[in-house]
This record gives sequence, C-alpha cells and structure tokens, in this order.
Amino acid sequence: MITLQRPTMPTQSCPCGGASFDTCCGPFVTGAAVPPTAEQLMRSRYSAYAKRLDAYLRHSWAPGTCPSSIDLDGEQQWTGLT
Repeated sequence: MITLQRPTMPTQSCPCGGASFDTCCGPFVTGAAVPPTAEQLMRSRYSAYAKRLDAYLRHSWAPGTCPSSIDLDGEQQWTGLT
C-alpha cells in the first residue's frame, strides 16, 4: 500500500470543474478514496497536474508506463477540463 502525503487543499473550486477540491478530487489525491470510474480517475489526474501533485500522478500511473520523472512545469497553466 502506498501512503500519499496530504497536500494543502484550500477551499476553492476543483481544477476539474467540481464544486470544491475537498469534496471532488481531493479524496482521491490524498488516498482517502479510490476513483470509482475511469472518468473520475482522469479528472483527479487532471487536478493533480493542475496542482502539481506528482506523488498522486505516479501512484495512479500504470507501473509499466510510468516515467522515471515527471516534469511539472511551474509556468504551465491548466485552464479547464471539458
């Protein structure tokens, strides 16, 4: 089992478009819950990219294809998910 460090999660809308990160993708990112659908997994991964949470990205990546490092460019802006 992998233990994920809980990121700082200010109350704000979720990057994936949900009402708040705490009730939308936050539980998946912190390991408190497992995304029940492929769509929720991909939305949570989008949120992790937007918040630069590489631990969750690595945890949720298929082991056979996970790169040795993930470059989360601090200047890249994630503007929305449709």
